[in-house]
Amino acid sequence: MKSKYGISTRRGLTLDLRQLCGSVRRIIPLIAVAFLLSSTSLIHAQTTAQLTGIVQDASGSVIPGAEITLTDESTGTTRVVETNRQGLYAFPALVPATYSVKVNAKGFQPKEITGIMLHAGDVRAVPAISLAVGSESTTVTVEATGDMIPTDNGARTNVLDSRQIENLVLVGRDTTELLKVLPGATTVSSGLTQNSPMYNDLNVSVQQSAIGNGININGAVNRGGTALLADGANIIDPGNMASSVSIVNPEMTSEVSVQASNFGADTAFGPVVVSTISKSGGNRYHGEAYFDARNSVLNANDWQSNHQGIAQGPQHYYYPGGNFGGPVPGTKSTLFFWGGFEKWLQNQGNSNVLKSYIPSPEMMAGDFTTDNPDNTTLCPNGFYATPTSSYPQGAWCGDLSGTVFPDGSSIPTNNSTAPNSGNKIPAQFIDPGGAALAKIWPKANANPATTPGGFNYVQPIPNLNNGWIYRFRIDYQWGPNTKIYGSYQQAYDSQLAQGNGAHLYWTPGNAIPYPGGGMSEAFRGKSLAGHFVHNFNATTTNDFMAAWAFGDFPFVQPDPSAAYRSTLGYPYGKVFQTTSLNIPAYSSAGTASFPDFSQASIFDNPPGQYAVRKEAPQFSNTLTKIWGAHTVKMGAFTQNTDNYQSTFSTFQDGSLTIRAGQNPNVFTGRPLGSPQNPVANFTMGILSGYSENDSSPIADTAYQATAFFVSDNWRATKHLTLELGARVEHIGHWYDRQHIGMAVFYPDRVLSDFNSGKYAPGYYWHAIDAGVPLSGQPNRFAYFNPRLGFSYDLYGNGNTMVRGGWGSYRFVTQVNDVSAPLVTAQHVLSYNSPGSKTVMLSQLNQLAYVPCTSQCTSGTQTGFDPGDYGQPLTFAYNLTIDQRVKWNSVVDVAYVGSSTSQLPDNSEGIEGSNYAAIADQNKTPLGAFFKPDPVTGVLSTNPENLGTNPNGSTGTPTGNQASHYHPYGFAYGTASANMNRSIAYTNYNALQVAWIKTTGRLGYNLNATWSKTLGTGLQANPFDIHLDYGPTSTDRPIVFNASYYYQTGKLNAFNPFVNGLLGGWTISGISTWQGGGYIPAALGNGVPNFGLGLTYTGLPANAKAQGITTGIGTATYFGTDAPVPIMPVLTCDPTANLGHYQRLNGNCFIAPPVGQQGGQNYPYMSAGAYFNHDLAIYRSFHIHESQQIQFRASAFNWLNHPLPGYSSLTPLTLAYTVDYASKAITRNYNTSTFGVMDNKTGAPYQRIIELNVKYFF
Repeated sequence: MKSKYGISTRRGLTLDLRQLCGSVRRIIPLIAVAFLLSSTSLIHAQTTAQLTGIVQDASGSVIPGAEITLTDESTGTTRVVETNRQGLYAFPALVPATYSVKVNAKGFQPKEITGIMLHAGDVRAVPAISLAVGSESTTVTVEATGDMIPTDNGARTNVLDSRQIENLVLVGRDTTELLKVLPGATTVSSGLTQNSPMYNDLNVSVQQSAIGNGININGAVNRGGTALLADGANIIDPGNMASSVSIVNPEMTSEVSVQASNFGADTAFGPVVVSTISKSGGNRYHGEAYFDARNSVLNANDWQSNHQGIAQGPQHYYYPGGNFGGPVPGTKSTLFFWGGFEKWLQNQGNSNVLKSYIPSPEMMAGDFTTDNPDNTTLCPNGFYATPTSSYPQGAWCGDLSGTVFPDGSSIPTNNSTAPNSGNKIPAQFIDPGGAALAKIWPKANANPATTPGGFNYVQPIPNLNNGWIYRFRIDYQWGPNTKIYGSYQQAYDSQLAQGNGAHLYWTPGNAIPYPGGGMSEAFRGKSLAGHFVHNFNATTTNDFMAAWAFGDFPFVQPDPSAAYRSTLGYPYGKVFQTTSLNIPAYSSAGTASFPDFSQASIFDNPPGQYAVRKEAPQFSNTLTKIWGAHTVKMGAFTQNTDNYQSTFSTFQDGSLTIRAGQNPNVFTGRPLGSPQNPVANFTMGILSGYSENDSSPIADTAYQATAFFVSDNWRATKHLTLELGARVEHIGHWYDRQHIGMAVFYPDRVLSDFNSGKYAPGYYWHAIDAGVPLSGQPNRFAYFNPRLGFSYDLYGNGNTMVRGGWGSYRFVTQVNDVSAPLVTAQHVLSYNSPGSKTVMLSQLNQLAYVPCTSQCTSGTQTGFDPGDYGQPLTFAYNLTIDQRVKWNSVVDVAYVGSSTSQLPDNSEGIEGSNYAAIADQNKTPLGAFFKPDPVTGVLSTNPENLGTNPNGSTGTPTGNQASHYHPYGFAYGTASANMNRSIAYTNYNALQVAWIKTTGRLGYNLNATWSKTLGTGLQANPFDIHLDYGPTSTDRPIVFNASYYYQTGKLNAFNPFVNGLLGGWTISGISTWQGGGYIPAALGNGVPNFGLGLTYTGLPANAKAQGITTGIGTATYFGTDAPVPIMPVLTCDPTANLGHYQRLNGNCFIAPPVGQQGGQNYPYMSAGAYFNHDLAIYRSFHIHESQQIQFRASAFNWLNHPLPGYSSLTPLTLAYTVDYASKAITRNYNTSTFGVMDNKTGAPYQRIIELNVKYFF
């Protein structure tokens, strides 16, 4: 049988070894302590296996002193032990492989069991071996019947072995994609606008991984709850605790083991650990050369391109490669090698499509009328005083009704709901800065009437992504008792950022190509791991491991000058006189507005590059001792993880917020702007807000983890095995390696700091207060994490097992969650324009940051709670029943659950977007605007405009300001003062059922999961996190996964020609069906109110003079300007009485009465179901001796069935009008189209064909 083991290696390039040594110096003291105290460790449990058993005679009496010989069937290497007085034996620290066990005892006939497959992390027990009295010269040989049930522990572990990796359909070159077939795995989409997996394995990159990018296992925290190991090296990307620093290639991988719940104390990381093992050499030379090819001429065009009449662009994905391994000559089969290389040649064609809204040239010239064909294309029904949010009445179809110009003149308010011919902006109010900002926009190229979502720009972006990967492994048997093995991998690729060059890390809605040819990346990832295993005697084994993972992931601009202010003729300055040269950033105002250009100032430090480097050296040592019925492990582990990265979130060029709306100007105090048309405000250079930073410092952060553990696998009886263990571990928070430190917030110091003129009042960090640790958050010296498990063999033959257990697991959150407190400590100055005020582009020159000498305001700042020790904690538990049934298959039924607490509240961990408002200590309390101004003592009768009280004529100035109501408004105005705390939490409960068969000509894994994943990720209430609890964006209540293969074998039923034609084929496939996720959790940034917006109608004739605008929101409803979403009220069941492709009934939603809140007792409102079917067929043809050639054809989404979805969130957006006098609420959206999925999936979700030829030798 093929060898399956693969572990780590210590061989690498000289430069890499130097880098590793540099990292080692930082943690040598911890290593010394570890060895002095314990000489033990833990990572081995995730890369090695353990095999135990008992020997008895025919009567059931144990046989002590029996000789047990374990042989690796691939290399022929052996280990020998004897049974103890209890008849027990154990082989710890085994390389994953296929083994045989031979038993010899004096006076008994020897017995041998072959084909025992061990996987990474296994703790398996061979069913009791009974010896018969007889001749010692005759051996009884039995072949193991498939994977033996892991009778020695209660862990939930799933394995993808080399046969499954070879047989199953794999879309790309990332092995983690196959995790989707396992019990408890859910496939998550990138949102409601694309009902297909978030990950796209068609285009391979160094950082490829489905973890945290579309596959979630057992409801683990989406960013941080899953570890990814390559031969023991921790290759998860610490930046987001997802993706990877080096891809796991299927041609170089022997197996994937997923420890999903309740694994032992000897295992690091968690609560879910995905461990991959590389291929290795054996005692015979073997290798393969292969060529994988996908070309668009074989593929179907995707539905969206077909719908737009866009032909499929030429694409190709070619992967030539090969590998070779065997014994090193002259070493007498003690030294084995294996090496592999693969080239990536990828042309994505039109797989990457950008969609946006481009205003007409006439609109940008101030013409919002029907007197030209460009405008009638965008607004065929004309213009409206209160437009809806979708085509053909999108926001840019606002008729400018009620618009107030900079000189105070205005367009009269139109109270009619009928369409009209529109209005024009006088030429003197067209801002040259707005015209300059629009120069980067591409030309419209699509018809909004026929394009789902009403987009008028749809552009495929060509992208070439070429790269390579190689991996090398050695195994050395140094005498009978010592084994050394290890591996080294390096990979490289270069392409446009996100495949389209528009933005780093994600593609915002309505994005366009970044000026100058798009942003590009050149990525390089490496991993190195090595093991030293020594058997002191038959009962004592030691395993030492060293590993290192490294990634270098920079981004650059091909033509930096394309975004320069001087190039585009942008005439205005900035608040801070920095060297940054680009035009300011701005985000899209949404549907039917203008494009997104929201990228922060990322190329300022280092100049011209966004630098990213990641590094994780680790060491461990494990001692295993067998005492009677106890297998005891003691260990220690240490890892230092470093993330060096340019700042992602600062704006030295400035950041513009341009929206529809009308607020007093920051200088004149007069209302200014268009209340309904954001494009008009863009054209006039009227901003809703402006922010800017003075610098973009480097963030160099790290965390240290050190652990000691002890565990006991105790065979208490012949039927019962107990696993008892505990880990004592120090898991530090992220800290600043530049010794500035993370900021913390002391609320009681704000006033005194403000009066003394301190920058960022109330915030302190290590550089200015040595009492604050470098991590900001204080660290516990150690955590005690017990883990308990049991396994009960009901009948003593391994056929019926009851297993389970409970354990606690600590992990570290992503580095993204600590970036803001570091920015505050790095003294990045921020300017933020006052809230509820407008400012013009032409006025930016007049804005000024006031240095803190005394009593000055400070922009948004973020720090930790100085008393918060919280570190994410998961309690995982399961109860499993395994039953071996017919056809050598196993039925597995399990309850699996987990509870996670101490998660950061201002984090992307659960939902994928930060909810900073929950951490903001400066948000206005509920009802505050309904009370007199704390400074002036005047009561505002119009909360939407605190500065003016309506009096029936011209309005009465109040002097009230929103900042007066904010708790720390005197120091921060309306800006946020965030204090991040570890108060978020999640829960997961599931029933998992699987029927698994892995041997014979037919194999399958049929599994179903009924589960609920809940967490505090809904952005429903910034004042009480418990009210944010509900289904998460990864929740899929029902999931069915099926993976299977069938081998026709050799046929004898027909004539030789037909037998030869039909015999020897393998057909394999993967099918997935899962119910849709919770729609409110998938709405924009997890805000679950369906974008509910309200607009006043029936305003008084002199509304403007009284300071009354059409806006109505949280200020009027709840007396605050905090982001409290107004939740709709249900009048019926929105999941009933639905039309074709309709998920929600729009007639069931209504805005709550003014001053009240909705959102109670929502049913589970599910999005569209996801399903997919992949299929492959292949056959190998014998050439000569061990040489074969294999031909394979694979089809992904072979049914070519596009899934319905949404073109945008418009069909899920609620809009209402409110009569100003009566407060009567009227729907302002089409109930017949609300909730209707108006689109279907686009590229790459179409039928894709892959051809493969492979030569074995």
